[in-house]
Amino acid sequence: MLIGQLSRESNVSVRSIRYYESKGLVQSQRLANGYRHYQADAVAGVRIIKTCLGLGFSVKELASILGCRAAGEEPLPRCDKAMEMYSQRLQDVEEQIANLSLVRELLQATISEPAV
Repeated sequence: MLIGQLSRESNVSVRSIRYYESKGLVQSQRLANGYRHYQADAVAGVRIIKTCLGLGFSVKELASILGCRAAGEEPLPRCDKAMEMYSQRLQDVEEQIANLSLVRELLQATISEPAV
């Protein structure tokens, strides 16, 4: 498929797909006319990339996650390495939630106190 079709099917911009390709996360072949051609499983790969970026993983971390992906596996690969990374990310998120809860409590207390 061409990049426009991949963009539509994965709901990711052409610009983002080109960026993912420049980072080695997505591969294409060049046709004789210079167009990029992607395999059908690229849709799942791009969707996984989008999901992982939304979860806060870096492009570097994505390479490890994508490296263990089984064909058509979505929304996230489940190999041992990826599961370790998800567990660590969950721990990071839990810490962020705890920190934000403290911030919320401080702000609520400050707002509820009468002004001097």
